[in-house]
Amino acid sequence: MSGEKVHKNISDFFGEPALIEGESGELYSLLRAEIIKVIQPKDVFDWMMVDDQTDKYWEEHRYKGGAAALIEGAYPNALEILISPFCKMFEVSSQVASDYYGGDKKAKSAAAVRVAECGITSAQIQAKAIQLVGAGLQMMDRMRLNRETGRRILRKEHRQRTATRDIANPNGKAKTEDETET
Repeated sequence: MSGEKVHKNISDFFGEPALIEGESGELYSLLRAEIIKVIQPKDVFDWMMVDDQTDKYWEEHRYKGGAAALIEGAYPNALEILISPFCKMFEVSSQVASDYYGGDKKAKSAAAVRVAECGITSAQIQAKAIQLVGAGLQMMDRMRLNRETGRRILRKEHRQRTATRDIANPNGKAKTEDETET
């Protein structure tokens, strides 16, 4: 069986990557190709390593993006909290925040003036948003660190397995199926 044929059959075990909407299958494939270059898989365990390393790195990247999106998603609520003490009786803080982040240019401009009059900066809005989603950020960070630790452990195991394989088979020639059964 040719190496390319074996590669295709082994890859079939892992199926399609678990990408979510907006993620690029092409970028995932490029990452996987680079990992293949580094690992230079020779057996099914090496191919499992390729799959695991690719997935774990991809998920780390996903969680980093998720953390940024979580913060940005909290901006309207953060502004609402920050501007609330400055609002007059007829002015509703949620409307100012909605206008500030909304699509209507005239309302957005008026809200931006009001926010500036209150001395509220984008850095303050961002800081408040981070505070509001702190627990979610901690969870994302733990998930990312878990993937990073998993990748490190897998790399260590791969180095040990490769070293053992190289000692057992110093000429570098892959054993045939008949040789491994005896």
